[in-house]
Amino acid sequence: MDQVTPLSVATLLVSLLAVFISAIALYRASFHRGRLRMTQPTPILLSRDSRGLPKVSMMTMLFTTGNQGNIIESMYTVIRRGSTVLALPQWSYSGGNKPGSAGLHVPSAGISLQHEFVGAPDSSDFQFAPGDYLVETFASPLTTKRGPVRLDRAALTIPAGVNVHNATGVMFTWLPSEKRYSPESISPTQGIG
Repeated sequence: MDQVTPLSVATLLVSLLAVFISAIALYRASFHRGRLRMTQPTPILLSRDSRGLPKVSMMTMLFTTGNQGNIIESMYTVIRRGSTVLALPQWSYSGGNKPGSAGLHVPSAGISLQHEFVGAPDSSDFQFAPGDYLVETFASPLTTKRGPVRLDRAALTIPAGVNVHNATGVMFTWLPSEKRYSPESISPTQGIG
């Protein structure tokens, strides 16, 4: 009868550990969707749409940490100024051959798009006045039950003397060396893309 030696026990344990690690690697490579992420938006535009509703536009890349990619059912932005909170629930995107607003597949390699978020019809009274703003961007991945995921939070300041109304907007350009956004008043015919 064979005896159990410490070497045979060690061999068995190493083999079981290898199988366990291989199973995790297979799961992550084949089935795991990963976490949805967004790069720092380089330009952010606060303006109004043709109906006079508040609008936020931004260029950014969405990507996922898993090989399977992810599906976004919807996105929205929330603007905070002091105690005022305004949600901009109407989302659309464009870039390359991908105009749309009815969901988006985000591959692991990422996808760069221009996103536009517009306020609800009852938000036309909201004014972009000088002051400090917090612009938060959220996405609702189709594959999660936890609810919306916050992708970005940008602190912006509209300088004194600038009012955003139907004729103008404020473009915020990201300055990576200073880790801040620089504001510039623009005409409505200018855009971010």
